[in-house]
Amino acid sequence: MEIKTITQVKMLVLAFVCFAFSPSILLSQQNPTMTKAAEDLHAYIKHYNQSANKNTISKQRTTTSTTTWPKGVNPFNSYFGDNGSYKEWSNYFYNEAQAIKDRTVNKKLRMTVINEVEGDNQSINDTQASAQAIANFGSGTSNNNRINIIGGLTTQTIPELETSITTVDEDNGAIPVATSLDFDGPFKSVTATSTFGDGPHGSAGSGSGDTDFYEVDLKAGDLIEFKASASEGSIVNPVTVLYNAAGQIITFDVSPTPVTSVNFLAPEDGLYYFGLYDFNMLIQLTPATVTPFNSGGGVGIGLEGDYEVEANYFGQTESDFYSFQLKKGDVFGIAVNARSNTTARLFFPNGEQAIGTSGFGNRGVEGSPLPLNGETSLSYIAPETGTYRISINGNIGIYAAEIVAARPGLEINKGQKQIIYLDFTGSDFKQRDFFNVPDSVSVGDPELDKERFLSPFGDFLENWGIENNRLNRTRITADITDVVKENLQRDLIASGINFNFNVEIVSDYGNAILGDRIPKLLEARGVPYGRVIIGGTIEESGIGTIGIANSIDPGNYSLTDEALVLLDVLSDVNPNAGASINNIPRADGVPIEDLVSLVVGNVTAHEIGHYIGNFHTTVTNDVFSIMDEGGNILSLVGIEAGAAFGDPSTVDVDFSQDTYSLRELFEVEGVDLTDVNSAFAFSFFPSFFREKDVLTSNIDALESNVLAKLDKQFPAKVSSYPNPQKRIETSRLIFSSEKSGPAKVVLYNMQGSTVGTIYDGFLGKGENKEILLDPTRYNLTRGIYIYKIQTAEGETNHQIAIK
Repeated sequence: MEIKTITQVKMLVLAFVCFAFSPSILLSQQNPTMTKAAEDLHAYIKHYNQSANKNTISKQRTTTSTTTWPKGVNPFNSYFGDNGSYKEWSNYFYNEAQAIKDRTVNKKLRMTVINEVEGDNQSINDTQASAQAIANFGSGTSNNNRINIIGGLTTQTIPELETSITTVDEDNGAIPVATSLDFDGPFKSVTATSTFGDGPHGSAGSGSGDTDFYEVDLKAGDLIEFKASASEGSIVNPVTVLYNAAGQIITFDVSPTPVTSVNFLAPEDGLYYFGLYDFNMLIQLTPATVTPFNSGGGVGIGLEGDYEVEANYFGQTESDFYSFQLKKGDVFGIAVNARSNTTARLFFPNGEQAIGTSGFGNRGVEGSPLPLNGETSLSYIAPETGTYRISINGNIGIYAAEIVAARPGLEINKGQKQIIYLDFTGSDFKQRDFFNVPDSVSVGDPELDKERFLSPFGDFLENWGIENNRLNRTRITADITDVVKENLQRDLIASGINFNFNVEIVSDYGNAILGDRIPKLLEARGVPYGRVIIGGTIEESGIGTIGIANSIDPGNYSLTDEALVLLDVLSDVNPNAGASINNIPRADGVPIEDLVSLVVGNVTAHEIGHYIGNFHTTVTNDVFSIMDEGGNILSLVGIEAGAAFGDPSTVDVDFSQDTYSLRELFEVEGVDLTDVNSAFAFSFFPSFFREKDVLTSNIDALESNVLAKLDKQFPAKVSSYPNPQKRIETSRLIFSSEKSGPAKVVLYNMQGSTVGTIYDGFLGKGENKEILLDPTRYNLTRGIYIYKIQTAEGETNHQIAIK
């Protein structure tokens, strides 16, 4: 399979794009020193203070052992969310996973243990070319599916560190006056005792707040561990923010606890600065008041008292490489358990990097075989059969790396098919149930446990200037359903990536009969299904986002995931609301209904994309992808700045090969194969037990019967779908008349020239006439065309867009 090179061309973001749900994007554009780590830190501060003001958390030191649901919206699973901290959410997923890391599904895999061939201070497997081969690893029944690699980086036995004590003189509250920590070689430690409050800006001084900075001089590849803790009897909660020499935030460790720790592998030669703050001081800061070059630039004191510092310098580290065979479609996972976060990378057979991270990327999804035992983890779906390699680096000492190879969930569970129900009729809703939050997490949280109701899709039609009647509800929900089916069925089938592809997408079309019958029919037969609720608002759900899924499940092992597509922001009538469909420019003659169907359909596909295993792709390049993160609604429409939806430049947005989001945990060098992930998520292998296939046929028949009844309740008048359509696909034009008589349909281009007569015949009273349009038959190119429809009842025009 060809892996495309991703062009890193910065896309212009329209000035009107709403940043109300992605404030960090706007901050980074206004402030060139605003790194993604800085954005993440300020998201943490913002949501921590919001929660504290609501009295849902205490600003005092954390003493309870109860796990707390993170603050802000889960940024990994949401679209255009009021995102919380990526780091806080990642830590939550790691802690959640540790409770189930030895789950039964992993014990079913064939496992073995191997040891790295390299000894202390040797360089045997330090490159891709010299990678240690792992035999008989793979997804087959005769393979070892799960291998635990025991190895060491530089040395498996870390020597005792040689320790020296340094003194800390005030003022050291900024980069220019930082206390220098000097190391005369590797495996050296420097310790010190210092105080918050003894400097010129403590409570006895200016009152702007006492901070302490520590300077280290590092070479690229140097590893250092920095720790600080409250002294015995001290009430302070030290937190660490790491800066480079330009004052940019590189990483941080922030929580209201008496201990803070940062492990750092220098990316380049230079000076780096560990800034120590008391937690209660740091949470008063904003992007404008973080001043690493001015020790008096704080906004108020925090808690004051003594703390102890320890900086351990290990020097240069090495990389270990391993090679193994994977088959196309294999679900590969790795988790590395070491003294601290390690960097893991996977490489394609051609040697290019597929993915890399030093974060926790796997999730504890029910039924998933992905390994969880380690602070560093990732997964990947193999796009081709061949020899892959992994590297492990960025740490020192012994590590245990668990690797797993498995087939996708629906390939293992033969006879099962993914069924996805699009729910337009409104729904009861509780956050704890939706997110599968254990009862032991955030016990008694009123937001998680509140009983809610999400309003139906039809309630939002009038915000788009569309009358809320049965005709419009049915036709627009049918068009949305068709957009979802195009993205998740037709396009993935056409890709040819997975020849065992099959997925069933059912819709209630906003009809209460279907909304009641479909879930009952599935649940009565015990058939698992996923769902997307399309409706509701931020206020109703209590979640500040446009869309969100409840999981990310590479390989699609859980068939009962859920997602929300909220409609208040998308239907906002405020002319300054940049994320509203109402404010997206449209080409002349393109109706709002077409845009509503496309945007809502693409957001729905985006959220389904999460729960079948896709992470976000970046919105900052010229690749349009269904999985693009929020920040520019135009990316899901397929237009750039200055363009209009429906004009010749409009791009069909699909599941694409793209770069991982630059804001999440993955390295920019990787390739996010959302098309491969999605295609193998919907594998289907029939079994002898045919009841489930019969059931999906029953659901299809139920849909058809209800829609037929709806057609009799009101005349179809005129509709077409898909609209817009591709040149390579066929669309349907449906029209009717309340009078019997001759009928004729002529197609015109936008210049008024006749393209051809599409229909010339008789139409009965109340009959819904369906005509197929094949663009290739009439040599139609991209653009807008007009149907002129003449019946005994009169004449009407209808537009169709070819993309």
